[in-house]
Amino acid sequence: MKKMKVAVTFFVILIAFSFVSQGLASAAAKGKIVVAQGAETTTLDPHKGGSAIFVNVCLTMYDLLIRRDREGNQELALATSYKTIDPVTWEFKLRKGVKFQNGESFTASDVKFSYDRMRDPKTKYPFRVFFRGIKEVRIIDDYTVRVITKKPDPVLPSRLAFGAFIVPEKYIKEHGDKYFAKHPVGSGRYKFVKWLKNDYLELEANENYWGDKPATIKKLIFKTIPETGSRMAALQTGEVDIATNVLPFMIPKLKKNPNIKVVSGPSGRVIFIGFNLLDSEKAGPLMKKKVRQAINYAVDKQSLIKHILMGSGEQLATPLIPLAFGYDPAIKAYSYDPEKAKKLLAEAGYPNGFKTEFATGSGRYLMDKQIAEA
Repeated sequence: MKKMKVAVTFFVILIAFSFVSQGLASAAAKGKIVVAQGAETTTLDPHKGGSAIFVNVCLTMYDLLIRRDREGNQELALATSYKTIDPVTWEFKLRKGVKFQNGESFTASDVKFSYDRMRDPKTKYPFRVFFRGIKEVRIIDDYTVRVITKKPDPVLPSRLAFGAFIVPEKYIKEHGDKYFAKHPVGSGRYKFVKWLKNDYLELEANENYWGDKPATIKKLIFKTIPETGSRMAALQTGEVDIATNVLPFMIPKLKKNPNIKVVSGPSGRVIFIGFNLLDSEKAGPLMKKKVRQAINYAVDKQSLIKHILMGSGEQLATPLIPLAFGYDPAIKAYSYDPEKAKKLLAEAGYPNGFKTEFATGSGRYLMDKQIAEA
């Protein structure tokens, strides 16, 4: 029986990984899945990275108190319940009997340690901004913690469902951050086996996983193949089972192959230009609002969607997708207006324009390099 191969195009890759990793409690993990992606995570420490690929890898090895299911709904994970004690205090009851992959028991101390660690500026966690409203984490007993915020935060559970990964306190304190980043330990469905940078990351099913949906695939391998054509060739030859970020013009050919299934749908990834204004000297002209507005008017988003994404995209007014909390449909997107862009630049003191640099991915997201160059 031939194995069906999957090409994932413009789809939230997290969904694909959830699909291959979750199963029924009675199913013994077996077999192997190789997932080809355009880039690799920069670290295996769940409090150090910040890319979508990084988050997807972490979701296989680590757990959160609260997580999201395939439809994006919140569900309990390492927490069994939570409630508000007062406007700034949230109490979480923790799951008993959970073991980290090195055999250590999960307790409230690990939650406090994890939350304190990810909020510590020295950790340099890119997602720390989402948790800066937390004032303190208190241990009530081994399986109860309270999170105190600086002011009322009704969406705290939603924040904790993203990026607030729980790590083993004792293991990290004994071995240090550098060792932990190369020999990660979590409580998730998969445990670390091997990482050859710029090649592949190998994970294996956690046979002692606490949940009722353990991994059904024994080995999960994330293989890095930056060039899209090579990634699709690996899929067609059977070298990999899943290939992500299929270029739009390749889809018709792939669909003709009876052994390949093309999975497509709305993505949670929004391609946008982000301005770093923390250092005014480095930012230079970008510190001026009219300059930033001019750049927005100068980009022909509809042309990018039509000619580079070949229709596989839509224009948004903000970095939030319609399903995201806080999305406001009343905010209108900037139109393409080069004349207005020139006028704003002149008003800002740059009638002849200026030079600046942009950092962009290459193979990390669908057509990212091509869009940046355009």
